[in-house]
Amino acid sequence: MQSYFTGAQFILYSLPDGLWLYALLSAMHLIWASEQRKKMIWVLCICSATLSTEVLQHRQLLPGVFDWLDLLAYFLAMILFFNINKIQFIKNNT
Repeated sequence: MQSYFTGAQFILYSLPDGLWLYALLSAMHLIWASEQRKKMIWVLCICSATLSTEVLQHRQLLPGVFDWLDLLAYFLAMILFFNINKIQFIKNNT
């Protein structure tokens, strides 16, 4: 069975996952704003858990369907989160 990627598929099925991840990371960033260590622990745990679920689905150790587009959405959400907060951090310290 051949699978063809379309932008509509990404927007409909994978982008919402990435947006939820971005929202969760942003919430942790706001909740733990004054405690840098706790904030980083939460953010790293969330990122690890998110990526682990897709890897475990790929290895059929966790129920669900592995999707490369979900991984792409997760990586884009993480990159966006870290870049925005790096820029925000630089502006706050100058």
